[in-house]
Amino acid sequence: MLKKIALVSAVLALILLFASDARADFATSSVATTTNIVLGGGGNKVSWDTATNTATGAFAEDPIINLTNLLKANNFGFTVPANAIIDGVEVSLTKQSNEDSDDNFTQDLAINLNRADDTVGSENKADTATHWSADGAIATYGAQHDLWGEILTPDEVNNPNFGVNIRAQLTSTTLNVVAQIKSFTITVYYSLPVLTTINLTPADMNLTTGTTGQLSAETLDQFGAPIPAVLTWSSDNEGVATVDSAGLVTAVAPGAANITASEDTVTSAVVGITVTAPVKKHHSGGGGGGGGGTTLVSSATTAPEPVGQVLGAEKFIFTLFLKQGSFGNEVMELQKFLNASGYGTLVLDGKFGPKTNAAVIKFQIANGLVGDGLVGPKTRAVLNK
Repeated sequence: MLKKIALVSAVLALILLFASDARADFATSSVATTTNIVLGGGGNKVSWDTATNTATGAFAEDPIINLTNLLKANNFGFTVPANAIIDGVEVSLTKQSNEDSDDNFTQDLAINLNRADDTVGSENKADTATHWSADGAIATYGAQHDLWGEILTPDEVNNPNFGVNIRAQLTSTTLNVVAQIKSFTITVYYSLPVLTTINLTPADMNLTTGTTGQLSAETLDQFGAPIPAVLTWSSDNEGVATVDSAGLVTAVAPGAANITASEDTVTSAVVGITVTAPVKKHHSGGGGGGGGGTTLVSSATTAPEPVGQVLGAEKFIFTLFLKQGSFGNEVMELQKFLNASGYGTLVLDGKFGPKTNAAVIKFQIANGLVGDGLVGPKTRAVLNK
């Protein structure tokens, strides 16, 4: 027989705990369905009355130890976000025994999680040394960082089968012993991914006045996985170098500037920008009229080539290390190349996501490279042919 034992709706509680830059949340529910699961084997088996969640052990002339069947409580109705990392599970039970003496008492026999596949969890957290009290005290099992020996995912804790299994031992020497579970509460603790790291490449940049260079950003969460971010780029000396919302640096005048990218309280390391004027030299002029003269020309050998510079009208030169999580103008040029070469039909958004990664791997394999999705020196060499 199934019976809803709680009158309170599931409560979703969110708190912020600042530990290792991670956000810890929790979901608590006291709504459950209980079922008496009959167990095989020998010995005195006592069933649970799920109308009241009680089990009664009768006494005889000789002391009798009654072991209950399994009381399963599930259908807690959790809605933990799909991208969460489960940190731990805490179970609180209000347990009561009508008798608590040396001769007549109730003890835990087994307290286990009930898995999503409706099997009993491996770790038993029963407190076999403590009697259930007559006044209905609350007992807590597990903790914020205790997974009960399980590997739990949001899908598993949100499954209706997820819950707790309880067995008790009733010792009846002179009186009937009645055990009751008056309430169930399960708290699931989890962490949501948050931005913790912004890596910029290259680490520094030398430009000539009037040229541009592209910075790429890798944004990671507290677990080291890529996470989308809306970055604010800034230069501490815009008279020397400016940076736009995509990380494109423009050299304005000779000098030094520092570029950073940030979102909320997370800021990248500084990228140092050094801007120099074009180096010019004098050439002697000779003419049919014999008149001497000087002409100022730019030195083609001393002005550094801008990062990601377009040579001519068509060929783009790739210069940056790119991987999943990178974004910027060079990623967009990579997407254009992959689309034009038949390796994908990518959206030209400048974001190196899973689809761009898959297209890079196809390109690498087709060109005899290791298909790791990393655009390093060998892959760039083929791209720049």
